[in-house]
Amino acid sequence: MSIAAPIAAVTSAGVPAIVGTIRDGIPPALTLTGFLLALIAIWFISQSGQHSAAIQLKDMLLPFLAGLGFGIYFIFIAQGGQTSLFAPLVAVRGAGGVTLFIVAAFNKELHLPSRPILPMVILNVSADVLGSLFYVLAVQSGRMDIAAVLGSLYSGATVLLAWLFLREKIIGVQRLGIAIAMLAIALITL
Repeated sequence: MSIAAPIAAVTSAGVPAIVGTIRDGIPPALTLTGFLLALIAIWFISQSGQHSAAIQLKDMLLPFLAGLGFGIYFIFIAQGGQTSLFAPLVAVRGAGGVTLFIVAAFNKELHLPSRPILPMVILNVSADVLGSLFYVLAVQSGRMDIAAVLGSLYSGATVLLAWLFLREKIIGVQRLGIAIAMLAIALITL
């Protein structure tokens, strides 16, 4: 986790930032500085305090591929969102639902969530859809690279919510990451 989360998070923010910069041109220096600080913040926030002895290339491959997949998702949803607000969201959720149905059926795990956790599942799906909707709205009103990098700072909000509601401990490096994220947001949105 301490290896996977930072690599996936930084990659998922970096890919659309690079593509957006190539497509839309280099953003102003303050925005670029904000991008760099955001990537550093994401890395710090994603730390759990558990470190393995040595990071090997094979340990970084799957997290990198996961981040690449999320980054490509940000790019494609932004492209689809240029002409329609809901069509790309329906396509993504529909394709995801069909894929999960096939995988669950293949693994013989095709069943509905139990009644006690069903409200949490519905809340989770709703929050996920709203997050994607707000990302598309952000892309429609500005640059994809800015929306993707700011959207990738969700890990800071996740850490804060876990601290607030689950009483999880925030370690020093995560606090530093949250502070850097606030500075990054200020620079990116100037």
